[in-house]
Amino acid sequence: ISLVGTGCNHQTLVQLADKFRFSPLDCVYTPGFGNLKLIDSEPEPSKYKGGELRRDTQSSLVHVALACEGVSSKDEKGVLTSSLLNEIMGKGPNIKWSSGSNRLQRAAQAVADAPCLVSSFNLHYTEAGLFGVHMMCDKNDANKIVKAVWNEFSKVLKNGISKDDLIAAKKKLQVNLQMTAEQSSDVFSKMLTQPDISDRITDVQSLVGQLEQADYSHDSVNQLAKKMLSGKQPTLVSIGNLKSMPYIDDLRA
Repeated sequence: ISLVGTGCNHQTLVQLADKFRFSPLDCVYTPGFGNLKLIDSEPEPSKYKGGELRRDTQSSLVHVALACEGVSSKDEKGVLTSSLLNEIMGKGPNIKWSSGSNRLQRAAQAVADAPCLVSSFNLHYTEAGLFGVHMMCDKNDANKIVKAVWNEFSKVLKNGISKDDLIAAKKKLQVNLQMTAEQSSDVFSKMLTQPDISDRITDVQSLVGQLEQADYSHDSVNQLAKKMLSGKQPTLVSIGNLKSMPYIDDLRA
């Protein structure tokens, strides 16, 4: 259990923690659940496997998530490197109600007959991560869009990025990192999760400075991209009217 706070005296926070009685002995008995046994052994780490999950509905829209194995939240360098790759792929529109103009969106719009929305995502968990793309489109466009987006997505991972792409991605990520520091919800989220994976709270400005280091180079981003593509099979999840939705084997053919 983590307890964090901002804008308050540290000693005050300690007193609050004492009131909540967070010690393991106090947690043995939980009202409504009886006596709980303390677990000394660590659970087996989760592993990425890949695969496919489909749920057919009568909706006229189709939501698709297509991902490769990403980076664990414990890999601080990998998290920043994958974040740069995420900026290059295109995280989605910055203007409300717009579809954006990232490379994945352009690939989808080139083959779509109806409006669609495509954006990449970069998720980090304790043991593993997911790096991929989310698509929302008309049921009749699903086959064309998913294949076009996967081709563009895998092409970037296979062929790598240019130095100009990296320069632009660093500037975007630096701005986005500093903007998250303005949102109290994002600040609290970082404070809650970072103690579980690191012995310190990372300051936003230090992250911004790290991006200028040689560790986050053109080659390091390309190495991570190729590792994602050559790893375990991708994950494909879809929900909606799937009459034209391709299967994962169709994408790898």
